[in-house]
Amino acid sequence: MKKNKAMLLGVIGATIGIIALQFITNASGVELVAASFGATFVLIFALPDSPVVKPRNIIGGYLISTVIALLVFEFIGNDPFSLGLAFGLSFVFMQLTKTLHPPAGSIPLLILFVPPDWKFVLTPILVGVVLILLYSRFYNYVLGKIKP
Repeated sequence: MKKNKAMLLGVIGATIGIIALQFITNASGVELVAASFGATFVLIFALPDSPVVKPRNIIGGYLISTVIALLVFEFIGNDPFSLGLAFGLSFVFMQLTKTLHPPAGSIPLLILFVPPDWKFVLTPILVGVVLILLYSRFYNYVLGKIKP
């Protein structure tokens, strides 16, 4: 029964988090949601003790993947080779910096399919992941899982 309660609380937390992020996006007019954030919410709320959901991994993984993909797009363009290169380099650099976060591995694909400008690093990526982390900390605090 305890496992079912934890699962239900995780689902509720992740669902509220996505809704809140989109609500803030709609209210502010500033894009704060990337498709891979759904996977990040799943990991944070289903596997909270996983090393890949440490703030360092989430922020670092997303920033590394975003910057590498934008650089590859700027200098090489958009073709199957650049897609693979951006993905592979992101994967390598996340591992080298110990910031591996699997959902961030999808960012190079997103960037090369729908090329954004450099603002993408700040919004939705950096601001979005910081809001996700703050929200998850708040949610766990409310549940009594963490102390202030």
